[in-house]
Amino acid sequence: MDNSPEQTVPTVAVVLATHNRQSSTLRSLASLLVAAESADAQISIIHIDDGSTDGTAQAVLRLIPDAQQVLTDGNQYWAGAMRVGLTLAYQSNPDYVLWLNDDVLLYPDALKELLAVSNNPAALTIAVGALLEPGTDTCSYSAVTAQQTWRKTVFGLLTPDQANGTTTADTMNGNLVLLPRAVYQQVGNFDPVFQHGMADYDYGLRATQRFGCRIAVSSRFLGECARNSTEGTFRDRSLGLRERWKLLLDPKGLPPKQWLHFQRCHGGPTWPIAAASPYVQTLIPRRLNRSNSAPRASSAPPVEVVILYKSLPHYRVPLYELMREQLAQSNVTLRLIVGQPDAVESTKNDTGEITWAEQVQNRQLPARGQALLWQPVLRSVRDADLVVVEQASKLIVNNFFAGWRRFGGPQLALWGHGINRNTAASSAAGEWWKKLMVRQSDWFFAYTSGVAEDVIAMGVPLGQVTDLHNAIDTRQLSSFRDAVSDEESAKTRSELGLGAGPVGLYVGSLYKEKALPSLVQIGEQIRSIIPDFELIIVGDGEERPALEALARSRPWLHILGTLFAAELAQVASVASLMMIPGWVGLVVLDAGALRLPIITSDRPDHSVEIDYVTDGVNGLVCPVDETSAAAMISELLRDPDRLARMTAASRKLADETTIENMAARFTQGILDCLAQESRS
Repeated sequence: MDNSPEQTVPTVAVVLATHNRQSSTLRSLASLLVAAESADAQISIIHIDDGSTDGTAQAVLRLIPDAQQVLTDGNQYWAGAMRVGLTLAYQSNPDYVLWLNDDVLLYPDALKELLAVSNNPAALTIAVGALLEPGTDTCSYSAVTAQQTWRKTVFGLLTPDQANGTTTADTMNGNLVLLPRAVYQQVGNFDPVFQHGMADYDYGLRATQRFGCRIAVSSRFLGECARNSTEGTFRDRSLGLRERWKLLLDPKGLPPKQWLHFQRCHGGPTWPIAAASPYVQTLIPRRLNRSNSAPRASSAPPVEVVILYKSLPHYRVPLYELMREQLAQSNVTLRLIVGQPDAVESTKNDTGEITWAEQVQNRQLPARGQALLWQPVLRSVRDADLVVVEQASKLIVNNFFAGWRRFGGPQLALWGHGINRNTAASSAAGEWWKKLMVRQSDWFFAYTSGVAEDVIAMGVPLGQVTDLHNAIDTRQLSSFRDAVSDEESAKTRSELGLGAGPVGLYVGSLYKEKALPSLVQIGEQIRSIIPDFELIIVGDGEERPALEALARSRPWLHILGTLFAAELAQVASVASLMMIPGWVGLVVLDAGALRLPIITSDRPDHSVEIDYVTDGVNGLVCPVDETSAAAMISELLRDPDRLARMTAASRKLADETTIENMAARFTQGILDCLAQESRS
């Protein structure tokens, strides 16, 4: 005899509010019926039609004859209509109540997934379904988390990627929400103050802050729902001031009584300033920002994006050219504004040129501890929709952009390293500034996955971070290296006066942070183990005279100056490994393109691209001690099979981390940033 407990089918009351959207409503309800069957749930539908004149109410009853329907006068709007529906839903005491927007297309397993997330009607767990922007992989609606800014009511979306993480949701968009009985019995209905918007955010905040409820996000996307367009709203800058002001005060805008109530309840000590902000921004003229992540019609006003960089290194030229082409396909104009390299950067001889780039004269401003830099661009970017700047505390203009965006200026995105991982060289003030700035921006473009994790930990939502997989264009370098024959390599070895022994290669700028004296010492130590080892240094910079002086007494040390493309590939063909003891950056990808594993040291001052080096896989991370490093390198040189495996892994990394992928990620991040509402 089977004594297992009888499995009961959960009861779910679905509340739907509509107004003149017959087509999308029927599509949404049809997808709900499929999802209910898949979930093996008993659903009842409560439909509140708020004055539709397009036949929505009649069409719903034809599709679902047993739906409980209430017709209202057209003045209830979303929150008012939902309040009527929730009152009816609570009367039957169902296991769950589902909020469903009439423009949500559910995937077949959507309800099943929500019931798995909130699997006990007696528990205080609200399940929120994450939704996709149709035709994209961008999250449009989900649960949200409050950002760590002076404003307590700035929120960022939580995506399914974070569902199993430690991030806790504070509230939610009301498009697809499942409330268990324990929650709706304690939290109750929508606050009667709210007529349209803000009611869902207020409900979630009350649930979490007053009643200790937990808001959980689905582990995958459960449907599609297009974000509301700003066109025709108070955010539409193509409209006149009088029209925008009228729309701002409309029930679908930010009616003062409702907005002030929301801010007073949830905005913290600075709520009066936050409450005034949208009204001030509406009064200040600003260029229209109507962009979205889908390609725009060529007849639409172009969106303008500015990338501001203190100088233009040659390795960034292909990136900007690719991005300009890709953004143009979405009717987005990319402007690049660059200054000049400083005295130290000038010695590297790696400045690039782009014909369409705009030049400004950087101004050095002396300050205690470091030289600040002023970039005179405010006037020239006043019509931009988005400005992307380097994340650097010495760039004064960034502070102006952070303030300007609050009062109608361009959106602001940062591009950088996140934090200074070298704590010995970082300043408390500088790191504080970085944390402040990332919270005052609309987007962050992270060099690597590690940087992305750092800035998310600093308070930037995952949905507003793009992991660029920072790269350089190694295609040409790879092709040149592949084209070098054994005969040409032997000829290069002869021309350089090299013997038959293994060769280490350094490629990069010659300055203090590269630990070049340590490199020479490592070379000497290797020679004590492998006497015919030789070292080639390719590059230029302030340390070159000192290195040339060392080379005069060390015939095994060869200083060649700066080489590019085919010449560099020829020289690399005689080497067995790339040796960069200090400050490893994008040279990791150069090493792979040149068929060389990367050898570096365990120093705290590397650039973030050190994330690309996996010790023992595509290279070695040696101790700082030169003797120990030399022993490890010598052991590798004496193990051809291990060296070959590392070489293959290094080449694989370079082949996968391409400038094309970086440009595509950067472009999509820009489009996603433009598509969202500013976090100001």
